[in-house]
Amino acid sequence: MHMGKISSAVAVIAFSVLLGACSDDTGKVTDHLEKANQYLTKADSRAAILELKSALQLDIDNVAARLMLGRAYLAQGFGAAASKELTAARRLGSDDAQLSIDIARSMVMAGEFDAALKAVEKDGADSVRWKTVAGFAQLGKQQLKLARESFEQALNLDQADTEARRGLAQAIFASGDADLAKKQIEQALQHNDKEVQTWALKGELGLSLQDLPAAQTSFEKVIELSPNSPLAHLGLARSLLAQNKVDAAAIHIRALERLKLNTPMVNYLRALEARQKNDITTARDALREVLSVAPNHAPSQLLMGQILLLQRDLDQAKDVLSRYVSQVPNNPAG
Repeated sequence: MHMGKISSAVAVIAFSVLLGACSDDTGKVTDHLEKANQYLTKADSRAAILELKSALQLDIDNVAARLMLGRAYLAQGFGAAASKELTAARRLGSDDAQLSIDIARSMVMAGEFDAALKAVEKDGADSVRWKTVAGFAQLGKQQLKLARESFEQALNLDQADTEARRGLAQAIFASGDADLAKKQIEQALQHNDKEVQTWALKGELGLSLQDLPAAQTSFEKVIELSPNSPLAHLGLARSLLAQNKVDAAAIHIRALERLKLNTPMVNYLRALEARQKNDITTARDALREVLSVAPNHAPSQLLMGQILLLQRDLDQAKDVLSRYVSQVPNNPAG
């Protein structure tokens, strides 16, 4: 999602001083905020987050740092963390005009779709931003017709809004019209070809359609725009592994490890890498990590079943694959 404009360094500095970091540390806090703002303008949210955490170690109640940190988490797609920081900024007295919308966005990212829709009902105005938030919440609830209507209403207010255009593309694709979804993404790129989120969505569409070279190209564009983007490294690793380019994929899996992104998807990619290298033990261990926190992750169930068959652990293989088939009954592999 589009994260809105980050406040300028001058405004941030003035705000932090006004709110009164301890006098001995004010200069240090200001320095961290300046650096964070510089990183954010370069779309390097991860580096900005480190600076903002350092600022908050010196001044835990600094509203500007909380606000910027919440928005940096939004840029990274970490909804729960963003919600925590943005809610703290509100509690500490921030009157930022975009704060309510950003909190609603963070709810959507965290999967709290009903809470986001309640926020739209309570605080939402007849604006592009609020209609887009409503659309993504409805999309999360699989209310595809309502979501499409919300995004179209947003675009009626501003045809150039790329966030609403991306949402419309997702709603259309979820409804089964891949060609029209592609057209919406291309329109978004015509309006702005520098947005990471649009290229990432194009890459995800390519993966879904098994157009792996196109997906790879799109995620490479994300890397170009935002070198530390976890979404880009995840997408590139997936598209490269699907093309059996194991060594190239490993570069991006190691990058995710350096970013300390220890999620089920990263462990699944480790398992795929190990399986393609015929390292069955490592693959099984990685899949255990995935299934311990995401027991219904269907791709991991299928891969684990295949590995258990290779190891002649037939009872466990039958159990895991039975759970997979119950979720994905039409896949002959299961």
